[in-house]
Amino acid sequence: MKCFIKTVSLILALMLLLSLFGCGEDKKPAFVAEDEYYNIEDENGASGQSDAGNGDSNNTSQGESGNNSQNSGSDSGDDDFEPIEIIERDGFIPKEIPTRKNAYKLSNTMNKLQSGKTVNVVYYGGSVTGGTGSSDPEKKSWRALTTEFLKSQTSGTVNAVNSALGGTGSYLGAARFEQSVLAYDPDLLFIEFAINDKYSDLSVQQSKADIEYMIRKLNAKNPCADIVIVLVTNDSLYGSQYPTYNAHREVADHYGVPIVDFGCELYNKFKGSSESFKKLLSDSVHPNDEGYRAYADIMIAALKEMLVSAPDAPHNMPASKLCKNGFSTLKNHLASTISATGWSCKWWFDNRDYEKEGSQFRYSGDLKAIYPKYLAPDEIGNTITFKFTGNSFGILGTVKEGASLKIVLDGSTEKTVAGVSRSELLEYPVFENLENTSHTVTVTVIGNPPYVAIAAFVTTNP
Repeated sequence: MKCFIKTVSLILALMLLLSLFGCGEDKKPAFVAEDEYYNIEDENGASGQSDAGNGDSNNTSQGESGNNSQNSGSDSGDDDFEPIEIIERDGFIPKEIPTRKNAYKLSNTMNKLQSGKTVNVVYYGGSVTGGTGSSDPEKKSWRALTTEFLKSQTSGTVNAVNSALGGTGSYLGAARFEQSVLAYDPDLLFIEFAINDKYSDLSVQQSKADIEYMIRKLNAKNPCADIVIVLVTNDSLYGSQYPTYNAHREVADHYGVPIVDFGCELYNKFKGSSESFKKLLSDSVHPNDEGYRAYADIMIAALKEMLVSAPDAPHNMPASKLCKNGFSTLKNHLASTISATGWSCKWWFDNRDYEKEGSQFRYSGDLKAIYPKYLAPDEIGNTITFKFTGNSFGILGTVKEGASLKIVLDGSTEKTVAGVSRSELLEYPVFENLENTSHTVTVTVIGNPPYVAIAAFVTTNP
């Protein structure tokens, strides 16, 4: 009997030791609601415990060392990270940060994260979304850091797709939307094109129509897919609300799509200090590693606000579009399908001029896959006559310095497109807001040399 009691006592003692030293399976929760993984400042400047290196293999740690960061205001994972000094401004008036109180929550994405189902995330935009300026875009861009956060919130798989393309705006974004976004069946889509729409002088009306088309197109395929509109700025637009910025905000508000505004958030954090903001940039617009970390902190804080538990629910679209002259269908008329006497249809890699000088179509795998060939004029003065039915007409391709295109609609309305650089990407909505009837356009090469490449004509219908 005494031997039995001693044996039981020994077993109990061993069990107590095991519980004290934490042996056993360490299961990560499906969703971490508190600041357990990222060090995000609250309104009073207090920060939560950073633990980005914990979790299973689906949660890779931030930074090269993987050590926990205790730096105030950011979890960079870098030992040499120093927070940006905030310069006080007398009489500072905060900018209005786009509110998300009337936007839908990302509960459909949240449900997939919690259940451990595969979540498809697509990042769509320009070079700031791609990560230009970062020392390692696949690890240190806001896109990469946001993906790591999403991975840390699930026991399942997060498939992240980078469909961003530097130097491009929403017009080409709409044209390649099916191949670059819908093909990946996104559960969560980030859209960032406002700044490049500004750079390309895209009209406010066209910018709104493009974003509206993307929202409605994804919703038609998957009504439960979540979307976030992302807004960025540069050193000269810092603190301002430029026209295409407001255009994207208006569309987001109309459809209840949440907005994350990096520039506005940092403007308020830095109390309007442009010096503090510029320290986050590698040039006039692209963040450096520290800047991307700051952008990611803003995005992650917003996601923690938006990822809430609720039953799956489709995002119902308004019956009418915001843009009266917008479009519901878009067609790419590829170079290989356009009949043109005096023009040669070539693969992008066939033309040595384009190979030597560089072309975004020539070097972008995404664009080459969608638009594999182009039309090149055999000589100056050659014309293409093209007929279509629709409410707009545009051109995708390249027009290099010295070359120009004269484009005439229905024998009367004329526009000229001139190349401005040796590798200029052309994504140009030549004629907008047309009557949805039959039209004829003629495209004639003028200027010298005739460095013109037409990848596609783009037409739309309401």
